[in-house]
Amino acid sequence: MSQAALAKVHDFEGKLERATLDRVEGWAWDKNNDDPVFVNIFIDGGLVCTVVADQLRGDLQGKGKRGGFCAFSATLPEDYVDGRRHSVRAVILHSDPQFVLGDLTSEMGDADTSARQMQSTVSFYRPTAPHKNTTARALLGRDNWLFLADDSNRVRDQIAGRFSVTPVMKDNYRSVFDERRRRFRDLGVPYFFFIAPTKERICLEQLPTGMVTDFDMMPANVIRRLLAEDGSPLIALDTALRDEHARHETFYRTDTHWNYIGAHRAYCEVIATVADVVDCGLPHDRALFGSRIFKNYRGDLANKEKVAFIGEEYPLLAISPTGLDPAVFQENVEQLFDANGDVFTIKVAEHLKVSQTRETLVMKNNNKNLPKALVFRDSFTTLLAPMIARHFSEVIYVWRPEVLFSLVESEKPDVVIHIMVDRFMVRPQANIL
Repeated sequence: MSQAALAKVHDFEGKLERATLDRVEGWAWDKNNDDPVFVNIFIDGGLVCTVVADQLRGDLQGKGKRGGFCAFSATLPEDYVDGRRHSVRAVILHSDPQFVLGDLTSEMGDADTSARQMQSTVSFYRPTAPHKNTTARALLGRDNWLFLADDSNRVRDQIAGRFSVTPVMKDNYRSVFDERRRRFRDLGVPYFFFIAPTKERICLEQLPTGMVTDFDMMPANVIRRLLAEDGSPLIALDTALRDEHARHETFYRTDTHWNYIGAHRAYCEVIATVADVVDCGLPHDRALFGSRIFKNYRGDLANKEKVAFIGEEYPLLAISPTGLDPAVFQENVEQLFDANGDVFTIKVAEHLKVSQTRETLVMKNNNKNLPKALVFRDSFTTLLAPMIARHFSEVIYVWRPEVLFSLVESEKPDVVIHIMVDRFMVRPQANIL
């Protein structure tokens, strides 16, 4: 059906008006249809809920828009009330061509409640527990390798190139990194942003047979190319990890994270890059670290419900727990540490406790002549921390996705290092002054 013909059937109108700390609000209707319309709400590119636009609002009633019964208001799941800014998009369900009501960035304060309505009828598609992916499952790959099946970042859509980078996402990253480039230049502090690869990008041979991948169109790669054009290079670690994985396994079989071999290769890339600008020394060989063996380790995917991949056009198939031996999903793992005793952890000062969910880590080195580093991190930095600490007199590891410039100014590091796994890059970035 042509667009002109479709317009005779539907004549949509509406607007996404507010995206606040915990709520989205707006209105929508079809001038040619008495029934209320349904609106899909997307956050950071992912579908969160479908809401019915049938609430009464006086100002819309006065304008003759479906008698005023066309407003919608939805309280968002608690896992999005996390102190971050999120991109929000509202689209009328089944509109073709797609009718977008608006794109907004959620504000970190509550909305003006003067026009707020009762909660509309809403169907949610995401878990509501804060900081937990309660419905996330483990995808069973070849040789009993486990991968993320349906996490809140839609990693399967990301690696298949199905997660589009919206104009809002592009504008967010461009503006945030442009500001970072200017502010770090004014402070005279070098800033490095490293992209850790998600497991699916490295362990291709262990993915289920037939799974589609298009890493070139993965949001992290699209954003990296975009920012390179603006003069804000992001440093991808995937090439180095793939090279290492061709010789040794670089990720845990039952976990989403890299193992000690992958972590060491990532550490080498980070330190070699930073050493070109800061006198922190060259990376140390793996043999120069001590190692510990942990037996019967069960990673963060081991205890999740297991599902099988049977084809892109089919839903994932749940696997009966009785058909799986729990012992299959445990492994003996190795971790590296500083055996020289030069690196040690100190008590964290109160002003450095800036994460709502994770503890700040501060490591010092007996060599006081080394430079100082501030690291903004996620879970992929955990295994790197004792290795990186060998190269700095002090390293402050802050578990935050944003850059806190107040911390940069108060701590006066010689270098700021930012490490983030690629699948998290569908979330907006922010600078906090």
